[in-house]
Amino acid sequence: MTDLELTVKAKGIIDKMANGINPVTGDFLAEGDCANNVRISRCLFFISDILRQVIDRGGIGTRKKVPFFISDDQLQNFRYSDEPVNLSEIARRINELTGDPNMKNISYNDIAAFLMDSGYLTYSTQTDGKIRRAPTEKGHEAGITEEERVKNGRAFLLTRYDRSAQKLIIDSMPFILHMMFQKDTTRAA
Repeated sequence: MTDLELTVKAKGIIDKMANGINPVTGDFLAEGDCANNVRISRCLFFISDILRQVIDRGGIGTRKKVPFFISDDQLQNFRYSDEPVNLSEIARRINELTGDPNMKNISYNDIAAFLMDSGYLTYSTQTDGKIRRAPTEKGHEAGITEEERVKNGRAFLLTRYDRSAQKLIIDSMPFILHMMFQKDTTRAA
């Protein structure tokens, strides 16, 4: 039996219980049965509707997200920060602009790949031997800085992006989108 067939069968069982019918015997449930409780019955109808939606789209996990895309008009609404922020925050703010839950998100790695490729970031080995991305001289000139932080007694460097670096990223979105498309095409091949 396929997952879709199992989902249809599960929906039938839940529908019967929500309507006060024993799914095994077909008899009406006793007045005191917990499935006859109004709140429980409403929950069962709610679950039944979710299962109907899954069935309508052909099963669980069949809906694939569309590739990330953002228009120039949407990018004009980017919320720049006067305080330096990290790449995760920039990616989060960009994703907010699309408003499409069926679209893949842009990640900080997508943005970092462009910055690495364009010479704004490079790999650097920290004192503890870990490798991280760090701004190059070109990156510093563009507004990418490092800030020392301490967490759990351990010092580390945090890469931050000031308003001019944020603008560089937003202005470079066509190139970032192209790189993302190239990466997706390579994976699909």
